[in-house]
Amino acid sequence: MLPRPADAHPTELRVWPVPGVLAIFRLAKPVVMTAEGDRGYPVLGFDPAANRVVLLAEPRDR
Repeated sequence: MLPRPADAHPTELRVWPVPGVLAIFRLAKPVVMTAEGDRGYPVLGFDPAANRVVLLAEPRDR
């Protein structure tokens, strides 16, 4: 998706999952994103093997 030389600085992928929310993923390793204060339930993640951002769980009603 974002090919770069091995010695290049890390690439960032900026994703707006909903208006007003920006998630920035560093693409060299797996990343998970959780709601603030809700660490047990990851919502989004970056899977370097698939080379894409993935939805990890459906939103929960509060």
